[in-house]
Amino acid sequence: MKQGPRAPSIVAGLIDKYISDASQSIDAICRASESSDTDALARAAHMLRIGSDFLGARKLAEMCGELEQVGLAGELQDIGQKIDRIQQEYEAVQTAMATVRSGP
Repeated sequence: MKQGPRAPSIVAGLIDKYISDASQSIDAICRASESSDTDALARAAHMLRIGSDFLGARKLAEMCGELEQVGLAGELQDIGQKIDRIQQEYEAVQTAMATVRSGP
């Protein structure tokens, strides 16, 4: 499939939007955890899961899906460890997205 001249700018825009939204979701996950708000935790994890899945960050999406289920179940056991792993994976995704965004 041949890409038009706007394809790189469209991809860059999607990546920029994802990074912005994902950062907000990570912050919301941390706030929800600190306040033991399992509903907010599930919502924020869901938003991060959807965006990550859309852009191909499958491992992060899977981790967020697990966190979403934890929130829906109202369980906060070992939540700090799960969030730490999500943050680490998000950092790796950010690095990968920056590479893709900068192009060949």
